[in-house]
Amino acid sequence: MTADPLPFCDPLWTDPELDDTTPDDPRLRDLRGQGLTAVQLHTITDIPLATDHLTERNPMISTEQWATIRSLVAWLDSENGRGPDEISLRILKLTEEAGEAAQAWIGVRGQNPRKGVTHTAADVADELCDVIVTAAVALTSVVDDPAAHLNSKLAEIAARPRTPEVA
Repeated sequence: MTADPLPFCDPLWTDPELDDTTPDDPRLRDLRGQGLTAVQLHTITDIPLATDHLTERNPMISTEQWATIRSLVAWLDSENGRGPDEISLRILKLTEEAGEAAQAWIGVRGQNPRKGVTHTAADVADELCDVIVTAAVALTSVVDDPAAHLNSKLAEIAARPRTPEVA
């Protein structure tokens, strides 16, 4: 079983004009192979980075999705409270969910010869979504404005150099 190849894309690029580009597109060919960071490419080509679009009107996680996360947190709070032990368990739950994603990927690859192929790419995607939701629940449990915190952190990550720093 082979999955369809992913279309050429770079998650840092969101310019609709470049959505259909291929690695040999002349608009990208001379820049992408030069070891430049996304920020450098953005500066040279004036192509907006994904973080340029993370605003209150266009958040990484929508307002409706955050409402769902908050309702999950409220439900957990009503059932289990929100003391240090409960928050610790919400954070530890991430490990469980990440393990399930890893298990699904092992199943996709058929790495265990005794079991063979046991999962699909859709199973992996579902498990990765569980990781994202679990992380959002934990984040909402420890900060007052999880959306702002996430967007700020993502912008910080996007601004990091993509090449090793030379001392």
